[in-house]
Amino acid sequence: MSGCDQVVDALSEAKPLDASLEAHVAACDGCRAMVAADRALGSLAASGSVEEEALPPALSEALRRDHKPVSAFRPWRRALPFAALVVAVVAVGLAVLPRPDLAHQPVGRIALGFGAALSGLAIALTLLLHGGRSGLGLPARLRWVFVAVALAGYEAINATVTVPVEGSVHLEGAAASAATVWCAVHGGLLAAVAGVLVFLGARRSAVVSPTAAGAVAGLAAGFAGALAQHLLCPVMDMDHTLFAHLAPPVLGALLGAWAGRRWLAP
Repeated sequence: MSGCDQVVDALSEAKPLDASLEAHVAACDGCRAMVAADRALGSLAASGSVEEEALPPALSEALRRDHKPVSAFRPWRRALPFAALVVAVVAVGLAVLPRPDLAHQPVGRIALGFGAALSGLAIALTLLLHGGRSGLGLPARLRWVFVAVALAGYEAINATVTVPVEGSVHLEGAAASAATVWCAVHGGLLAAVAGVLVFLGARRSAVVSPTAAGAVAGLAAGFAGALAQHLLCPVMDMDHTLFAHLAPPVLGALLGAWAGRRWLAP
């Protein structure tokens, strides 16, 4: 073993240097500098003059937040404000511009359409915000299956509740086409407002599958627009209902999938 190695071993084990090693240190510039640095550090530690450096404010705040106790996560608590806001907007719209045939529609039929749209909104928000056992969000396959099943089920319910009664509106020709386009656009605009809120609340809910999460977020917003359509639109033509009233959820899911890839956290 060389003299330099013996000096390193002695310093690492905090052993005093014998006469032969002292002679080697005196003759070797590298070992002399190493021994001097070791003795300086030892003196500094013994004097107790080492002051603890204060952490930057941002890091101190981050450590303080990390040490807070973690509360149980409940998706419905995050979903409830969005759903409540949508219901409030629909209620105001209904009070300002009610459907002329609403009073003549059976309560069960109105409740079925209302419940379908509201359930789709609530379930979509829950699936979007739920982190699952891993905390990384639900699998993309489950979210896509829900999107497909929800759209198919809502279309079937639309067909069931489209029954003309006194006060219902029936349109033909160009008037029917214009009303269908306007109703789809109107529902889409309402869904867009809800979509902004949903995306703001869901921006941390797409750890694994931002595209699928975006589709579910857009579907939730689309159901908000469909909910308003169900309560405000008096047109009871099957073609109108099956197209215009399904447009907000379908477009919401498609645009949400596109937006999720760009704006939801990957």
